[in-house]
Amino acid sequence: MTAGIAEVRHVGRAEVQRWLPCLDEWLLPDSFYGVQHTWPQLYRGDGDGHFFVVCDGERLLSHCACRVATAHGAAGPFRACLLGSVATEPSMRGRGLASQVLDAALAAMLPFAEHVLLWAERPDLYARHGFVAGPQETCLHLARLPRRGDTGVRH
Repeated sequence: MTAGIAEVRHVGRAEVQRWLPCLDEWLLPDSFYGVQHTWPQLYRGDGDGHFFVVCDGERLLSHCACRVATAHGAAGPFRACLLGSVATEPSMRGRGLASQVLDAALAAMLPFAEHVLLWAERPDLYARHGFVAGPQETCLHLARLPRRGDTGVRH
């Protein structure tokens, strides 16, 4: 790596939009949807995401997305930092870039959150940052039924 590549920047939602195709390729290579669809609360225009990146000029090398949200647990509501979309360009993996963007996100968001939740397909990669595997998740999808009288909609 050349000098200065490893500087982590906190960028806004508008700036991260240009890198969505890279993130889709790195994180969801065979999917018909992208990270913007997986995490709309971060990436879409009215989302509340924070993005930490390492770049070489305009080229994205590593990325982490997060936001602070109110979660509701057995003991009541609490503020949680939600982390995800941690990714590094394949040719740059193994150089600590993902650790740098993850550490920057944690440092920026922890003052505003009581807990941190990280979604990762390989939790073992995050153990050195203090993350442990959590319980099995259940996903609930809610869909609105069509209104009666709508034409062209099957019930």
